[in-house]
Amino acid sequence: MSKDAPSESLRLWLVEGLSKPGKTNTELARLLGIPQPRVAEMKKGTRAMKTTELAIISDYIGEPVPMDILPTATEQLVPVVGYVSAGAEIFSVDDHIKGAGIDYVPAPPGGLSKSAVAVIVRGDSMIPVFEDGDTIFYDSLCEGDFTHLIGKSCVVRLKDGRTFVKKLQHSGGQYWLYSHNAEPIVAPEIEWVAKVLWVKKP
Repeated sequence: MSKDAPSESLRLWLVEGLSKPGKTNTELARLLGIPQPRVAEMKKGTRAMKTTELAIISDYIGEPVPMDILPTATEQLVPVVGYVSAGAEIFSVDDHIKGAGIDYVPAPPGGLSKSAVAVIVRGDSMIPVFEDGDTIFYDSLCEGDFTHLIGKSCVVRLKDGRTFVKKLQHSGGQYWLYSHNAEPIVAPEIEWVAKVLWVKKP
């Protein structure tokens, strides 16, 4: 096997994950930002999976990256750019685009993109999805169309400066932000939306 090919364990992890109902090469390729044939090559074992791709693949197929096949690269640190209050609003203390952060936390298994940032949950308004002390990772490069994120847990920045972690919905010609233990709010003017990539429990 070529040095650029994935291990057999990693290949089987991907093949089994993509065999689940509703999982497709095409959608995974879109999430990874690569041509669809590259996913087919990874499944065949002729194309390696990058460290930054493992977390995205894991999120999509719903299976953790097996510990015995994680790369041994230097640990990646992700900047923490704010907190999520009991009202589910992020009180940023640093510009998320600059990404300097107030602290740094280790990236999840497999790593994330260099533009990934994190926020810390404070309070219980998002139980049982998110709990006090959880670290939520997302990608700060999140401009552009976000309609594909409807129905997903996201970090949502409104044009009035407020930032939330909620489930994005669309009804009656407008966007709504939902959480389990708080009333839904209307989000008439959205600046950007970023999908939650990973949640680390304390």
